[in-house]
Amino acid sequence: MDEKYFCGIDVSKKSFSVAVKNSQFLVDRQKFSMDRVGFEKLNALLSPYQERLLVGMESTGIYHTNLFYFLHKENLTHQIARTKTEIKRILSLVFPELERENAIFSSGLVSLLKVFPSAHSIRQTDEKKFIHQTEKLLLVGGRKLHFTPAQIYHMRNFC
Repeated sequence: MDEKYFCGIDVSKKSFSVAVKNSQFLVDRQKFSMDRVGFEKLNALLSPYQERLLVGMESTGIYHTNLFYFLHKENLTHQIARTKTEIKRILSLVFPELERENAIFSSGLVSLLKVFPSAHSIRQTDEKKFIHQTEKLLLVGGRKLHFTPAQIYHMRNFC
């Protein structure tokens, strides 16, 4: 059986970011302009995977429409996914305390979840080490979290 590749696309008004993975990330957060030039660069990037590729794209009002039609025209397998809703659902199961956090898609929190994807992984880490790593990860940027690294560390006991 041929290996499948998955492409996730995060869409904004003037650009879009792409990640491609199979069992590991092959492309992580590559950014393209939301125009013909960006679409052509994306097509060149995805062409090696085209026969075994599933593309999921955030449906953001009208911003995704031109990219969607370009992918459709290029015969790429596509699927408009409500990605953020699904991520919120999964996050509410894994870290229910973060459900009220309005910055769950901030770069800092996403970076934190890549390193510590579960309460179990946090429990396996010494508190001082976790707080030090988390402070560095949260400096990546994005909206400021309502929780401190120490508060996140103590949440691990409730998940």
